[in-house]
Amino acid sequence: MRDNNTLLNWYRDDQDPERRLPLLSAYLGHVHVSDTYWYLSSWPELMQEAMNRLEHRWEGQL
Repeated sequence: MRDNNTLLNWYRDDQDPERRLPLLSAYLGHVHVSDTYWYLSSWPELMQEAMNRLEHRWEGQL
């Protein structure tokens, strides 16, 4: 975790951010993973990557 774009990079690298979030939380010194979740909603570019992944998974299922 070399920069503040860690979550965005995980999405772009097709990694599982939810699974890796405890690593980021520990790196940031947060006691609880829930203290780190605000990153998910505070950054429009990150939210766009999450939505892109979700839309891709749901393609053809509706």
